[in-house]
Amino acid sequence: MTVAETFVIRISHDLEPATWTVLDDYGRPLVAESSGGLSAAAAAAGDRRVMLLLPGIDVLLLHTQLPVKGHSRQLKMVPFSLEEGLAADVETLHFAIGPATDSGDIPVAVTERDLLLAWLDQFKHHKLAVTKIYSEAEGVPDTPGTLTVLVDAGCVYLRQPGQQPVTLDGVDLVQALDLSLTAEQYAQTHVLIYGDQSALSEHQSFLGQLRERVAGLDVQILADGVLQRLGATLLADPGIDLLQGELARRSDWFGLLKPWRMAAGLAAGFILLLLLNAGIDYWSLQRRSAALDTVLDETCGRVFPGSNEQSCLRQVNDLLVTRGNDGAAPSQPFLPTLAAVGSALNGKSRLQALDYRSGVTNLRVLAPDVATLDGIQKAIASSGGIEVNIQSANPVDGGVEGRLQVRGQNP
Repeated sequence: MTVAETFVIRISHDLEPATWTVLDDYGRPLVAESSGGLSAAAAAAGDRRVMLLLPGIDVLLLHTQLPVKGHSRQLKMVPFSLEEGLAADVETLHFAIGPATDSGDIPVAVTERDLLLAWLDQFKHHKLAVTKIYSEAEGVPDTPGTLTVLVDAGCVYLRQPGQQPVTLDGVDLVQALDLSLTAEQYAQTHVLIYGDQSALSEHQSFLGQLRERVAGLDVQILADGVLQRLGATLLADPGIDLLQGELARRSDWFGLLKPWRMAAGLAAGFILLLLLNAGIDYWSLQRRSAALDTVLDETCGRVFPGSNEQSCLRQVNDLLVTRGNDGAAPSQPFLPTLAAVGSALNGKSRLQALDYRSGVTNLRVLAPDVATLDGIQKAIASSGGIEVNIQSANPVDGGVEGRLQVRGQNP
């Protein structure tokens, strides 16, 4: 089974330098974390799906209550719900929402529209097709019963269980915890701290003191880098995708079908060949039908001058019945019987002989087996007003030779 790959790229407020890595669906890194400009990132991304992580300081994470249901209606209402609590004009902001929590709260992500559009223009310029956009802060895991902290260069992210993460810029770990916990809360809180070796090494003495102050402390060094942790969390538990509203991605059917172009081309060619063969067969049958019509018209003109096709068929039938019955009233017209026999025979059976006399038609049919012969009898009888009897069924090379007698049912 092929494992899908996600190209995770994290940008700064100034866009570059960016950092990126490639993760599988389980969040495991497939390449080492790299950094550089968007041109280098585009070359590394290839055809992989792209997850963009925006700076936590540029995305405000909130929650609100909305009286309406449905994603589109909630998205239209959320700016007015939060308008009084925002410093900027809502017309200059871009809003995105996530699914409601168990308590009914609607998580919201807010960022500057012009800033986001400028970033996306640069990605488009470098041919980086973004499929998901999240705040990097939402890559901090939500750990039940635990305050989760991620320490990065010049920035600390904190997440209380079940709540939106908070980004604290320009503070260190000590300051971030002091801002988040009171003296009493320290003793009641379990803390999980993530960070790379360089970030955590600066706080070795503080971590020793912190272990004595909190209810529990776990420290995890991110050997594969901070970006891997952020991306893995969002792959497992997606946050609020900012590609909503005016930025919602339209279905890229060409892109979705791109891997199947060869198979689709072969299938289309096969269907075209079938249609072509069907057209040739239809044309051939039309020609044969026209030729038979011509022969029929000529024959009818010779035998019954001045008659059309329908009157010719009626006169032929009357003639056959009259001659076959020696002038007596017909018990079963010949042409309807012939039509019923023709409909009953299939490609596996063959009519070997037919004799019509005195309103009775005798048939000799070669069928592959007795069951098929029985089916022919029932099919002829189903035409209505016809009595069919199997006179004999003898095994021969290639199947069973059956003799059937067809006559009109007695009134």
